[in-house]
Amino acid sequence: MVLPLMFLTGMVLVDTLNGLFMAWLYGQSSNSMQRLYFNIVLTGSTAAIALFIGLLEILGVFATWEGLGLHGGFWSWIRLINDDFELVGLMIISFFLTSATLAICCYRRIFPEDRSGGTVREDLLRYVERGDFIDRSGV
Repeated sequence: MVLPLMFLTGMVLVDTLNGLFMAWLYGQSSNSMQRLYFNIVLTGSTAAIALFIGLLEILGVFATWEGLGLHGGFWSWIRLINDDFELVGLMIISFFLTSATLAICCYRRIFPEDRSGGTVREDLLRYVERGDFIDRSGV
């Protein structure tokens, strides 16, 4: 009964830290364009991670299926990753931290303040101000 409690505690800790980090990140946005940019970057990162995890799980099923007879370095590596999935969790946390840091650092380079604003920027701002999109940020 201790292992499920430890898992629960770890998940609560990581989810709480993730929620605090996301609230902080969205709080850093000073305008609608920046908030939309962060939303796009983090949603894309989440989708990429979900596809990566799904691919690892499917490849893990194939790697451990005896009837297929899959051997070699790649399949040994897949078996190793599926046996030590906590390493994947650490990689995911570092990926999110890196992508959020890059989003913060690259925002000013992509949308400089002195630029007059093109049609894409104006269209995105009108889209955000109308509120027709679904905001899944939780903030």
